Amino acid sequence: MPEKKFDLELTLDPVLYHRIKEQTNLYIHLFQELANGFPSAQLSLIHTSSKGIKISNGYRLDNCPYQVLDIIRDFHLETAFNIRVLNWWGNGLFLFVLYGKDTSRKMDASIKRLLKDYFVAESESPWNYKEIVQKNPSKQIPSEHLDFIQLFKKLVPEQDFQKTYSILKKEIRFILDNHY
Repeated sequence: MPEKKFDLELTLDPVLYHRIKEQTNLYIHLFQELANGFPSAQLSLIHTSSKGIKISNGYRLDNCPYQVLDIIRDFHLETAFNIRVLNWWGNGLFLFVLYGKDTSRKMDASIKRLLKDYFVAESESPWNYKEIVQKNPSKQIPSEHLDFIQLFKKLVPEQDFQKTYSILKKEIRFILDNHY
């Protein structure tokens, strides 16, 4: 068995952990600001099964920390529609748009508009992010009937908070404005 050693320089570095906490809090704040721009009443007009907005924070998405902003939050296989902003440490900032079986049929034109800038998530699960982002992305919806369609786009955040906020707000607004 190889000798195991604690990395004391790493584990005893309070500055590193304060920086990580500070950046995590900044993404949570960013997501809160975005959430405030999309009131539940407005979301219900766009998608009647909307359950509003939820912000989540975790530490073990393929062993990396993450922050999530979910908008609409309808995950039912038939009617699903959700916009997810995922800040996944070590992997990037992503936007995912999930459509259920019926919703994808009704929103076919919207999906085609999004495919100009988004890729099709080719995974049997909409939650297998590692597989989704590491596969060679496609712009083609598979011809066989699927239980869901999920599109995604990797975004490049700016160092400036306001610029990153504007990038995300514009993307989310475009998705919501094209949901018909």
